[in-house]
Amino acid sequence: MTLSATAKRYILAIHIIFASVWVGAIAVLFLLALKGTWTTHPAQRELLHATFLHIEYILIIPPAFGSLITGGILSWKTNWGFFVYRWVVAKWIATIALILFGAFFLNTWLEGMYAIVLKQGGQATLNKLYQRYAQNNLIFVPIQWVVLLFLVVISSVKPWGKRKTA
Repeated sequence: MTLSATAKRYILAIHIIFASVWVGAIAVLFLLALKGTWTTHPAQRELLHATFLHIEYILIIPPAFGSLITGGILSWKTNWGFFVYRWVVAKWIATIALILFGAFFLNTWLEGMYAIVLKQGGQATLNKLYQRYAQNNLIFVPIQWVVLLFLVVISSVKPWGKRKTA
């Protein structure tokens, strides 16, 4: 059973909203991380890291999973399928990779930096682990943002056509 045209449009709209929030939240996270590189006041740094976690838990994780779920519905209940078109396969691989990378790395770095700031206050920036986490975020958050933008582009352009079947 496939979705009706109306149901497909609504689910696609919800999918686009989830993706838009995810893309925007990653951009904000990066801009705040840049700000954090020159914030020296301990209370500001603590607030900044608490904000990172709020963005992560409210504006990144739910939209990422919402995008995954609505993408799954669209793949399952439309002629796009899960493996029919190369651009859909690329979106699945990238989306799952982004979610796993976020769960196992980005979240760990954000949580770790916040814990160090809470424990060491104004001295947190001298902590080598804090410095490594901060540097990793400044490198990998923009990469995640670029990959998300790439997913938006291939969702719109739908390149590469159908996969060849055996």
